[in-house]
Amino acid sequence: MGCGGGGGGGPMQSATVTPPGDVVGPPIASFEVAWTPPTAKTDGSVLEDLAGYRFYYGTTPGVYNQMTAVSNPGLTRFVVDSVPAGTYYVAMTAFRANGIESALSNECTKQAN
Repeated sequence: MGCGGGGGGGPMQSATVTPPGDVVGPPIASFEVAWTPPTAKTDGSVLEDLAGYRFYYGTTPGVYNQMTAVSNPGLTRFVVDSVPAGTYYVAMTAFRANGIESALSNECTKQAN
């Protein structure tokens, strides 16, 4: 898994993060994360029960104060929208049907605009 940019085909899904009402702040923006789905568990055996992904992100490196879960293992791209414009630091995990979650991916930087 990684944090690629736009690019090639593949299914995509979007989630909206709704800020509290009547908040005046930076313009609302979005960023896209793309990845190659995992095919093996950490022990090397075949991953047969992938259930989805979790995206952890925030505006400070290594501090992920927001999370979006996607229960569609067939996706390879995802747009996080309705976030304030700016720089985001993103890491993701994959989770299995039994709830087991992978370690965090490497962090990547995304610009929401």
